[in-house]
Amino acid sequence: MAIVESELPASRIKLDEKDKKVLSYVLENGRASLTEISKKTGVKIDSVKRRLQKFEDAGLIAYWKAIVWYKALGYPLATYVNIKLSHYSAESYKEFVNFLAKYRNVTDVVSVSGNYDLLIYVLAKNRLDLDKIMQEIRQKFKDIISDWNAVTVVQSYKFDKFVFD
Repeated sequence: MAIVESELPASRIKLDEKDKKVLSYVLENGRASLTEISKKTGVKIDSVKRRLQKFEDAGLIAYWKAIVWYKALGYPLATYVNIKLSHYSAESYKEFVNFLAKYRNVTDVVSVSGNYDLLIYVLAKNRLDLDKIMQEIRQKFKDIISDWNAVTVVQSYKFDKFVFD
């Protein structure tokens, strides 16, 4: 299931201290039961349930998911690719973004500001697999890709954790 930013809430959601306790706990322990969350945070179980529902209804929690370490599945090579586009129409842009969003090895597709137009995150089994993936994308959209800058991840130090105030 892909989450598109336009589907997310536009305004800031105000959190009280109990909200922050509950949210912090479920960020670290997404499979915890309501009882466990209640015991660990000191927030009553009915309140925990209401707060989690409020987070979902407001779009703060988009969906519950497992974080998979792709290396364990045979995809040890992760690469960020900056893509600059030129001579494209609204239709060709949409076609390109949709292609990337559906491409099995591309896990993230974002529009960016600066010298590039898009940033994608590509997972590959090895260098040959990465080259094949990148060549396929570049060949299919050679008419609109004007620049391409790939940076392979050597070591991740922080992943998917946000500390809020």
